[in-house]
Amino acid sequence: MFQIAAGGTGKHRLQKEKHKDSGEKTIQSQIFKGYFLFSGIVLLLVVISILMMAEIRREYEDVATYQDQQQEAQSVIAAHYKWLEQLSDSITTGADFEGSLDPETCALGQWINGDGAELMSDPEIAESLSGIIDPHEDIHLQAAELTQLGLRDKEAAYERYTEEFKPKVVTIGEGLDGISSRLQEIAEDTKERASTIALITQVLLILAGIGAVAASLLVGRRLSRKISEPILKMSDWLDEISTGIDNLNVKKEELSMGSTTEINRMMESFQVMVDATRENSDTIEQIADGDLTVSSKVRSEGDRLGKSLSYLVRQNNNAFSRLSQISESVASEAANISTASQALADSCSTQASAVEVLSNYAKEANNLAIQNADRSKHAFEEIASMEQSVQGGREHMTTLGDAVSDINTSSEQVAAVMKSIDDIAFQTNILALNAAVEAARAGSAGKGFAVVADEVRNLAAKSAEAAEQSRHIIETMIQKSAQGNKLANEANQTFDEIVSKSARITQTMREIATASQDQQEHIGKIDDEITRISSVVTENAASSEETTAATQQLLGDAENIRSEIGQFKIKSSSGV
Repeated sequence: MFQIAAGGTGKHRLQKEKHKDSGEKTIQSQIFKGYFLFSGIVLLLVVISILMMAEIRREYEDVATYQDQQQEAQSVIAAHYKWLEQLSDSITTGADFEGSLDPETCALGQWINGDGAELMSDPEIAESLSGIIDPHEDIHLQAAELTQLGLRDKEAAYERYTEEFKPKVVTIGEGLDGISSRLQEIAEDTKERASTIALITQVLLILAGIGAVAASLLVGRRLSRKISEPILKMSDWLDEISTGIDNLNVKKEELSMGSTTEINRMMESFQVMVDATRENSDTIEQIADGDLTVSSKVRSEGDRLGKSLSYLVRQNNNAFSRLSQISESVASEAANISTASQALADSCSTQASAVEVLSNYAKEANNLAIQNADRSKHAFEEIASMEQSVQGGREHMTTLGDAVSDINTSSEQVAAVMKSIDDIAFQTNILALNAAVEAARAGSAGKGFAVVADEVRNLAAKSAEAAEQSRHIIETMIQKSAQGNKLANEANQTFDEIVSKSARITQTMREIATASQDQQEHIGKIDDEITRISSVVTENAASSEETTAATQQLLGDAENIRSEIGQFKIKSSSGV
């Protein structure tokens, strides 16, 4: 199970909550404010445009109204002049006057009481209207008189029309012209004011547009710098990280270049990432330096690198611990093998020495067997000579009777001694066989053969002693033979027995010679086996030396492995 560190994501989460709760000016809020400002400016421009357009529309409506009033004034003037023309015709021609004599119902009177009254707000028009109201009433009152007078006296009527009536009509006409001119002037002023408002609106819209563009550029440039500079700087840092974590050089003031916006949070997250990367890099460096006791922090379930490092450290620690134990075991076993090989080499050396000694003993036994064979041959020749002497002593049987009796006794003693020699030879043969069996059983350890060899030597000594006794007995027998001349007669009785016993002795000597020859053959075989054993012991010694050298090399390799593993710091087995 991996243990997840609480310092990674928890710290980052606290930083997020800190930024969230501190009410900092984030890029999101600043962009929103920028768009809100831009939208406000656009909305203001729209409102100003609507208001200005409404004002311009109102002005142009006033212009249209004034133009309509001017046209109506012109119509009133035309109607007024038509009324005058009808009155003039009625006066001059006597025709019926069809115009209105009531100042309230005529076109001018209706206009004065209607639309004209609405124009009283203008001082000039009010003054002009005030100047034509009384003359207008007067001419309507005089018109009835003039029409009546025209019926009676056209000239008097026309004269009165010219002198009294027409100046009033001119005054009314001038007043109406003044009103019309004033209306035209008001319309022109209103049109000019509408144009001015339109121009002001255009200027305001242009200025507001320029201000909006400038504000947008300013806010955009400010935001772009706050965003692009840290991002470009972080891109440079990432390039430095890609070439090696140690190449990263981040100044403290550079981490705060994002102010209090999301960039600062990104910087802090980047710092957390850099710290985590440095920790992992330090862990890898410690592992590379051979420190397998280091622990890797796993920051979350998704921290695959931390998990892999922790697993790598644990597996390497276990592997090197096992390898250390194996190297210790190999070194111990190699030391044991080296000790055993050395002991085997020493044993082979001891066996070789023992085999060499045994070979020498076998050679000595072979020499003794040869000597026994030679002596047996010599004894056989002596017995043959003695037999010839016995055969020749038949002529001296009389003189040697007593001697023959002694010779008979001595011969019995010689027979006993020879029997001992025969027993010794037989025992020697048996011991030689036992020595061969023991040598075959002993293998590398031929200690038993040494005992047999000693027995062979003792028996050889006994054989020599028996031969010496035989010599003394024979000498005694010779001495007695000298006295046998006196005992010849008695010797004749035993002569045949001596001859018979001599024959048996001869046969016994032949058997001793044959046994000695067999003994030589067996000793030769024993020597061959000893030689083969010596060769095997030599080969074993060489093999043990090679094994010792190999185990020494293995021990050196194990020590090298232990030395190499010793360069690593490994946790104890309880901590693995």
